[in-house]
Amino acid sequence: MEILKNINEEKLEITLKGRLDTNTSEEFEKVIDSLEKTNVVLDLSQLDYISSSGLRCILRLYKSTKELKVLNPNDMVYEVFEITGFVDFLDIERS
Repeated sequence: MEILKNINEEKLEITLKGRLDTNTSEEFEKVIDSLEKTNVVLDLSQLDYISSSGLRCILRLYKSTKELKVLNPNDMVYEVFEITGFVDFLDIERS
């Protein structure tokens, strides 16, 4: 997995590429731990797969930010969000 960060005055933009699973979630958790309460935009347009470990990371990110906007999850990732109820509390924008 690759994590790209872009920080500006108003928000932190994070793009995840590849897979967010047991093997890669620890790397993403380090990013989450380094955040201060801020507004985050999480671009998932290049995320191919998410496991329960990845969902746990998304939940931690949601709880640790002032505002979280999730952009462009593919159909498979969005379906996982639907099945798990994440669509009920995440601000998700699909194009």
